[in-house]
Amino acid sequence: MTAQLNIVNKNTANVFDLTAEIMLKEAQDKYTKNNDYQYALNNIDKILMSNPTNDRALLLKGDILLSFGCKTEAIKHYQKAITVNPICAKAYSSVASILDMFGNSLEAYQYCLEAFKYADKKDYEFLVSLYDQKIAILMEIKNYREIRKTLREAAKNLSREDSEYLLSCYQTTPQKIPEKTNL
Repeated sequence: MTAQLNIVNKNTANVFDLTAEIMLKEAQDKYTKNNDYQYALNNIDKILMSNPTNDRALLLKGDILLSFGCKTEAIKHYQKAITVNPICAKAYSSVASILDMFGNSLEAYQYCLEAFKYADKKDYEFLVSLYDQKIAILMEIKNYREIRKTLREAAKNLSREDSEYLLSCYQTTPQKIPEKTNL
């Protein structure tokens, strides 16, 4: 019997499924901490059989498939997550990464911009990785003006240490990083 609570998810109209949440947490732990991909995939498949619109399960399945090198299958799961939850920033970012691997930098850039649009500004680590991803893609398409603009934006939104790190990673001419300003 599936334990369900009458709590509505803010992103979808699905009822919160406690069993699925526990299975998803176990899958995440097995995948990230124990490298037990098969256990994680089995749990995710069970979740998706009962609820094929669980965007977090789709996202995790994409991550695991990507770990196996199955880029095309991974991208399909990320895109399903976007279809189910059009504001899933991590899915957009993941699609951007794969498209960039395939050499589709312009399309990757568009997905990266969508990720920024929906990114939770409270998820600081993800935000740092998004700035890094955006600048890397801009380097590939040689849009240096946008790189400078993005570095200035990063200086406003990230810690001094992180924005200086981004500057150093991309061999940009050192410049004074503006102090954090209130927006």
